[in-house]
Amino acid sequence: MTEKSLSFRAHALNVQSEPLDIPVRDIVGMRKFRTLGIFANGLAVTTISGDEHRLTIGKRGAFLEAITRLNA
Repeated sequence: MTEKSLSFRAHALNVQSEPLDIPVRDIVGMRKFRTLGIFANGLAVTTISGDEHRLTIGKRGAFLEAITRLNA
């Protein structure tokens, strides 16, 4: 996470293998979700183009706060 973008790099076992960089200014929505319906570590990010990216991350609350603060 930088002041300008959310950068996601998956671990080796993740289905998403390509790096993902989303400019903070393009993020129009976020919501928490449970990975596999069990683990409270999912963050769905919606962009201005309408794309939704579902990320599995640790400390999702910190990411939510940082993105909200940067988009204020």
